[in-house]
Amino acid sequence: MADAAALSLLAAPPVSGRAEVQARQRFLWLCASLLAVYGVIFWCFVPGRTDEYWDHTAAIRALTESFLHPVHPLMQVPLAGERWFNPYLLLMAGIAKAAGLMPVDVLKLGGPLNLALLFVGLYRFAAVSTGLGRGVAGWMLISYLFFWTTRGAMVRELGYSPAAFVASGTPLLWWLALRLVNRPTAARMAWVVAAGSILWLCHQLAAGVALINAAWLMLLEPSSPWRRRALLALGMACGILLLSECWPYFSSVRLLLGSFRQYGYGSSHIHQAWEARLYLALLGPNLLGLVLLTTRQGRSLLERFLQVSAGSFGVLWAVLLAARSQYHSAAILAVGNAFALRVGLELARPAGPGWSAILRTALILAILLQVKFTAGWFHQMYGTPSGAAYRQMLQDYRQLPRHVGRSDVVLSDLWTSWQVPTFAGKTLTRPPGHEVDYSVPYREQQQRARALQQLLDPATSGAIRQALLQRYHIRYVLVNRVLAPEFDLRHLVRMGETVWETPRLTLVRLSAS
Repeated sequence: MADAAALSLLAAPPVSGRAEVQARQRFLWLCASLLAVYGVIFWCFVPGRTDEYWDHTAAIRALTESFLHPVHPLMQVPLAGERWFNPYLLLMAGIAKAAGLMPVDVLKLGGPLNLALLFVGLYRFAAVSTGLGRGVAGWMLISYLFFWTTRGAMVRELGYSPAAFVASGTPLLWWLALRLVNRPTAARMAWVVAAGSILWLCHQLAAGVALINAAWLMLLEPSSPWRRRALLALGMACGILLLSECWPYFSSVRLLLGSFRQYGYGSSHIHQAWEARLYLALLGPNLLGLVLLTTRQGRSLLERFLQVSAGSFGVLWAVLLAARSQYHSAAILAVGNAFALRVGLELARPAGPGWSAILRTALILAILLQVKFTAGWFHQMYGTPSGAAYRQMLQDYRQLPRHVGRSDVVLSDLWTSWQVPTFAGKTLTRPPGHEVDYSVPYREQQQRARALQQLLDPATSGAIRQALLQRYHIRYVLVNRVLAPEFDLRHLVRMGETVWETPRLTLVRLSAS
């Protein structure tokens, strides 16, 4: 875990003279400790493996086959406006192709890479965002990772997801925005527009929060006239949208409008359950903010905290975002929390070394306790019988390329089909009730689900079964017997031959007749 000695050094009050050098050394020590710990976690466990994980890996596999003309991971059709093909997954596909890694393995690198990006961004942002200098970067990092009311929330979201890439790159965008408004040049505007466009293309909802806060930072920066600040913020927004529309794989604006049509304003959504936790995340910074109002330095710091956090609320409550965007908004507030904690130590210094030592000790214990809970959560998730079965399932799927060609069509059940495009073949089912592919009508998804049910049902006539096979050009049927134990598979074997079987899965190659 993060070394207690490194945390103790980080919690030490700032000193004059060599303070910046010492702060950089403490920050690098903390970064190395965290990267070692979470590098192992991300590589061994891949936190947050859900249905989207398999969509990402399938998209990476399609990009490794053809960067310019990828094929839809669920169908043998060219892609038209598919949102999965963003710069982050394109980078992962390039690494996979260069290193010869499978998609399920290359995404494990996303966690350490995102964490390293977060290190750089927070260090740069701390240099221009507060009079305390780079010494506050460590506080930002600790707040970003550990000050959460849910178990391992930010740690889990800093894994493979493109939204995690956006969350990690946001402080770097803020640094570029503040640098631009303090001394505008064409080169600095180009850097801001390029960075903002990459984040926007990777995840429009999460990047929307980051860009709104970047605009707030620029508009509230007192070092330049307000008209120039407004023009720079407007130019940044327009430049990002225009450059993003040049992305060859999809139109980000069209996809964002499609998301609004899908969820609507104020619509009921499962992630509303996280709102209460957000209020808890806000409680600590707000209480500390009241204390900071009593000092001049505190007032200046509170203004900066409000700059960083103000942009979250309008987006968060006007349009209900996904869970990752809510975590991202809370992470923005954690940066303000870092300012408050740093100044809290400054205020405790006149009270004597005893109070400062008590505050530093309490902070270190809280962080280590959070690390313990996070590690316990991972152990609970992956140490259960279901976790062991999950690992066995991954080992089974790694054998699929030996039996199924990369372009063969595989019909599978609704849940098993998530993993198949990642390893071999292309599946034709997708679970109803989840996000709808923009290139696949929802009604067609339901029809394909019913097609599998008919194919597995022994009562289905031979004529109907042959019509289904010809309609979808099915070459293989993969049945998860644990999920579908009620079906008799003998009629499928009579239609072809069993080419691969495990205690869980049966793969049948259908005959051409």
